[in-house]
Amino acid sequence: MFVLSAVQVVQLAEYRAQLYEYLKSRMAAIAPNLTVLVGELVGARLIAHAGSLMSLAKYPASTVQILGAEKARLLLLMHLMKPARLCFTHAHC
Repeated sequence: MFVLSAVQVVQLAEYRAQLYEYLKSRMAAIAPNLTVLVGELVGARLIAHAGSLMSLAKYPASTVQILGAEKARLLLLMHLMKPARLCFTHAHC
């Protein structure tokens, strides 16, 4: 069994905070409009899923709405969850 010491937990929390600050700065520089619309984390996920910012820009709005639905759709097909509205903007996706 893997057990983290308190020092390691604090280090991981600090590292996560550093990563988030880096993400905020990069998203503000690379995609400021997207960042304002959906936030840093969701914007980064959308760009990563689309492959690039240019690819994301070419998608119609209806496609962007359901980009994050693959995992939830798989769970739905496996009968592990109920049908839901599936997209990056909902907390359960």
